[in-house]
Amino acid sequence: MNEPDPAVATLDAGSASSESGLAQVRDLYKAGRVDDALASASGALAIHADAFELWNLYGLILRTQARWPEASQAFERAFLLKPDYLEAAVNGAELWLHRNEPTRAVALLARLAPGVAEHPAALATLGRAKANAGDTVAGRSDLMRAVELDPGQASAWQALALLDRQADGPGAAVPWLEQGLAASPENGGLAQALTISLLESGQRKHAREVLEEMLGRFPRASWVHIYLSDVLADGDPAKAETHLRQALTLEPRSVGVLLALAQRLNRKVGNEGAHLDEALGLVKQALSQPGLNAGQAKVAYEIAARAVDFDALAKFGDPLALSRIWGTQGQYAGLLNIIPRVHTPEDRQALLASHTAAGKVLVAKAAESPLTRGRFRPTADKIRVGLLSSDLRGHPVGYFAEPLFAHLPRDRFELYGYGFDMTAPDEWKATFIERATLFRHFDEYTARDAANIIALDSLDVLLDLGGPTGLKLLDVLAFRPAPLQASWLGYPHSTGLGTIDALICDPLLVPPDRALLAEQALVLPRSWIALSERVYADAPTINPATPEDRCGFLTFGSANNPYKYNPETLRAWASVVAATPGSHFAFLRPEAGSTAFRTHVLNHFERWGVDASRVEFHPVRGSHLDLYNDIDISLDTFPLTGGTTTIEAMWMGVPVITLRGEALYERLSHAIVTHAGRGELSVNTLDEFHATALALASDRQWRSAFRKTIRAEIRASPLGDAEGFARDMYAALGAWVTTGAP
Repeated sequence: MNEPDPAVATLDAGSASSESGLAQVRDLYKAGRVDDALASASGALAIHADAFELWNLYGLILRTQARWPEASQAFERAFLLKPDYLEAAVNGAELWLHRNEPTRAVALLARLAPGVAEHPAALATLGRAKANAGDTVAGRSDLMRAVELDPGQASAWQALALLDRQADGPGAAVPWLEQGLAASPENGGLAQALTISLLESGQRKHAREVLEEMLGRFPRASWVHIYLSDVLADGDPAKAETHLRQALTLEPRSVGVLLALAQRLNRKVGNEGAHLDEALGLVKQALSQPGLNAGQAKVAYEIAARAVDFDALAKFGDPLALSRIWGTQGQYAGLLNIIPRVHTPEDRQALLASHTAAGKVLVAKAAESPLTRGRFRPTADKIRVGLLSSDLRGHPVGYFAEPLFAHLPRDRFELYGYGFDMTAPDEWKATFIERATLFRHFDEYTARDAANIIALDSLDVLLDLGGPTGLKLLDVLAFRPAPLQASWLGYPHSTGLGTIDALICDPLLVPPDRALLAEQALVLPRSWIALSERVYADAPTINPATPEDRCGFLTFGSANNPYKYNPETLRAWASVVAATPGSHFAFLRPEAGSTAFRTHVLNHFERWGVDASRVEFHPVRGSHLDLYNDIDISLDTFPLTGGTTTIEAMWMGVPVITLRGEALYERLSHAIVTHAGRGELSVNTLDEFHATALALASDRQWRSAFRKTIRAEIRASPLGDAEGFARDMYAALGAWVTTGAP
């Protein structure tokens, strides 16, 4: 290290004592004048080279500037000047710990062994260093001695918590952190670590109690408000939002807070257009700053996609490159938003590779704490099938799962339902609970705890109904709580999770190239879904007159989620409208109330020759079926096609023109319209998409007949045979369990 230069001193070093120099440096440092503090320390040390306390302070300031070698030499100089000066030794050891060189920290403190043994801070650092170097027994002993000597040693409590967390999960850290916080009730680091451990171990109610107490102690700590918002989100969303707004007031430039509030607004129902506009504004503030992590990028990308803000999406760069980042970090949740950005065979393979990479992360994490396996069952038992979902309620997933509950062959099968959600039971969930052999709720469980409970139920096969769109579902499946596991229904892509053995599909849905699936295909003989009799009923009725007959112009439309939109889709839609004189296009979406959504959509339609007066926006959620009576033809999204929206449109007498492709997500609508007996609505190319739309637009008689007959056709098709579908599913699962091959 270069010797301090007296020329840069900011005090009269020649006449000042080392004590006054130390005081001045300390005052400058506390005032935040780091550069001045460094200059002052350098000047003072040039005169008072034996001032060991000043060398120690100089090292601390250098450490804050990440000037590691210089800081280390400063601590070493202080230590050499006063060999029993533990503070400098501890600071030097902490620096080596920060640089992930724990053995050097141990060696440094070992030179002061007699003094360290009775010095709590030194013991805490030594214990952490030993544990990090692999000697956890000796490290734990030093840490225990440190808190015995001084219960206020927060770093020792946190290190003890970390040791047990690594061995037994986040719940094991809680007792240590509670003891530490009791000894140091004003220590925000301990309070935050306790909150995180409680949340990660599923103890949300306890976490809320701790946070409400912490709010009184740390009212200006933004993290308290952020975590309170999380635990209040389901029970009191308005209060949850208030806490996030308070956090933003405290840290107005924090990317984490900006995006946490944006995510809360993005999920808020009622006046969704205004909420989306505000959320997008927060996203743009966050994007103006560097340093988004993978989770934050997922939130920002999702909101920008929902607002159809392709310029904002472009700031993330190549979407497939982004998917690779998410994959290697185990960030599954963002990958759904990348599917609509796929264009080429290479893109398909890249996205599959990202899913597989994310799956490896989850499986590796689960392998760190394997399950206690379930009991053995007599071979004469019935076949046990489990359904794992966060949507076994009044939700499209629940609607499509309902036939398995309604038509359970109880002589051969038992059905176990696992609801991984925090919603109050509705009439649908109540029905599932009543009909299931057993129904468990996992609202306050970790993924490992839930997996252990499922394993103890000794299932034969477990079906995942949500993939990465569900709460912790893939984390549970990564532990392999059942000997056979399959994905069905809730996610339009291979999860890539190695512990999922099969993906349930049908002959029309399965990709022609099986290499586009990470799992084996379990192919049902007819359809992979059927319509619950409880949902697809006579109401609402179809108006027998076409909208064109009633309005004097033809209306195209879509109710698909806008994250599925891309420039190619909007161009295809606008081109069809432009080529159909006087026609309109209607968006049936809650986002239609957003100024940003409307502006971005209109810009695309106007670019391709459609005036804004011909584009209709219907901001609606949940009560949109009757609005299909005002649409003549629905145009599908691609490459990620519709699913539920395609079924709803067809059921309401509206033909859906879909562009099929090679991958699973490009064949959802193809399978639906073909099963309904209307395969002519599924086309191979964009030219055919355009031509088919124009042909139907000019064939009023065909559309009129379609409205009058389609419900009867669906009821007579595999889509309408809920009992037959359940029979097919149970037969396929039974054969899989029996033979071991899907």
